[in-house]
Amino acid sequence: MTTRFYYMLVLTFTVLRFSQAQCPTPNFSIPSSVCIGENISITNSSVNADSFQWDFCSGTAENLTLVESIATINELNKSFDLATVNDGSQFARIFITSSGNNNLIRGDYSNDDDSFTYTNLGNLVTAPTGIDLFQENGTWFAIVASNDGPFYRLTFTDGITTIPDVETLTGLTTISRNGGLKIVQQGDDIFAIS
Repeated sequence: MTTRFYYMLVLTFTVLRFSQAQCPTPNFSIPSSVCIGENISITNSSVNADSFQWDFCSGTAENLTLVESIATINELNKSFDLATVNDGSQFARIFITSSGNNNLIRGDYSNDDDSFTYTNLGNLVTAPTGIDLFQENGTWFAIVASNDGPFYRLTFTDGITTIPDVETLTGLTTISRNGGLKIVQQGDDIFAIS
């Protein structure tokens, strides 16, 4: 591959989960009473946040549809992460890690007939926790983090619907209790943040 990989281990899982100092803390206050037709003055006392998005459109909450279960995936045990893929087909694809039994599941949701099927790709890696995918020169790749173990690169040489080739990425620090992974592309560089 011609793309350079940079693996940035931003924070360990523990620090990321329990470090409140860096997390945005929303804090807004409004008057306890306002008359019809008056403007509402909102005071923003939030910390560590750059922007906010408000939705005061009437009817939005009332028109929400109920969540409906589309599948039960019995092969999942201790799932920590999932990644979605748009490969340009009529399917919305998801990849789900299953750390408890080393499974990697690919789900395929058809936009044509609203059907969902899934495939257990098997025990490709040990204790997968985080996953994200990217495409380069028409080939799909996944980076998979594992709990107390190495990172892996999966190469879908024959397409996103096939069993990938697996490579252990050496020389990287192991993260204890890793819970997720995100890939960011900037130009020709790819950053995996765990």
